[in-house]
Amino acid sequence: MQNKFVRGYLAGTIAGVVMAVLNLISYTLGIAKVRYLDIAAIVVWGDFPESMREEIFAQVLQIAVAGLLGIVFVYLLPKLKYSYPLISGSTYGAAVWVIIHTLGTIFHIPMLEHATPESNLSHLFTAMTYGLVLTVVLARLDCYAESCKH
Repeated sequence: MQNKFVRGYLAGTIAGVVMAVLNLISYTLGIAKVRYLDIAAIVVWGDFPESMREEIFAQVLQIAVAGLLGIVFVYLLPKLKYSYPLISGSTYGAAVWVIIHTLGTIFHIPMLEHATPESNLSHLFTAMTYGLVLTVVLARLDCYAESCKH
């Protein structure tokens, strides 16, 4: 796939789905106290989702933002010289997590500003996993574009 924008969005979306699933598992197990879809809903319309329709919409928003972050990463990669791609990906995921949580503190979003250590650790883990999956999917898409035999 030649188009970097499309590759980045596709890889980011796939990685965002994996991240959302891990977040929902962590939430269901009681580790994370906040779902990513809750954060998306608070940021976009200022309240928790109150129906299944709102939860689905918020989850789609969160995955779409993950796709947009994939675009940023694909354009950032050449600056990183693509050395140690898995480390680059997981570091990117962690950096995005820090930025989002910092903005949550600056803008006084309670669920981010007063998150429990367990939620923070869970969100950091899922963000780093997002970066790893993003890197692997981008490598697969690059290989597909070049007809690799891996």
